[in-house]
Amino acid sequence: LPISAHVGSFIRPGSEIAVFGTVLTAGANNEQAHETKVLFPRVKVLAVGDITTKEAADAAMGGGSMLVTVVVTPRQAQKLVHAVQTTTLYLGLLNGQTEVPPTGAVTDKNLFDEVK
Repeated sequence: LPISAHVGSFIRPGSEIAVFGTVLTAGANNEQAHETKVLFPRVKVLAVGDITTKEAADAAMGGGSMLVTVVVTPRQAQKLVHAVQTTTLYLGLLNGQTEVPPTGAVTDKNLFDEVK
């Protein structure tokens, strides 16, 4: 992922993250619109780049892009591969109590609606 698409050097092996995807869709009157949804509400990070320990991750963070390996089921892996090829992905770092509820998509139209 490009550096802008993740939470930088805070992601470490053992971290839990949420994966969000943004796609371009056909909006009203066939106009293009962006739509962002939760792809995976919680997955565990197995490795960052070729780094599999938290200590090595501390020493190696830099710029550019980052390979993040996560623990997923075979079906989730299919979805993730498809998403990597067709969407813009963003990662959110979670703590033990963070819940990412399944919600509707955020779109260009509802982006600035009140958050509840």
